[in-house]
Amino acid sequence: MKKIKNRIAAEIGYPCIIKPNDQGSTCGLSVCFTPDDIHGAVELCLTMSNDIIIEKFIPGRELTIGILDDIVFPRWKYVPNMIYTITNANILPE
Repeated sequence: MKKIKNRIAAEIGYPCIIKPNDQGSTCGLSVCFTPDDIHGAVELCLTMSNDIIIEKFIPGRELTIGILDDIVFPRWKYVPNMIYTITNANILPE
């Protein structure tokens, strides 16, 4: 865990995002503001995936557009239930 914290501090900085690689709709996503937040975020991810993505936090809205074959679904905005750890999201039409 110390190696992960050191790389985040050196390469990405805080706040950062830690999320499972193979989940969608922000499931398992954590916003980490300090090194103390990293352990819980990684543990949450490992309950959902063996692969984790760590990236710089960019403030703003999250929008998604689903496409299935030739059908384009309406745009949706995700509103997180919690700022630190998002395990589910309320989905509201934009």
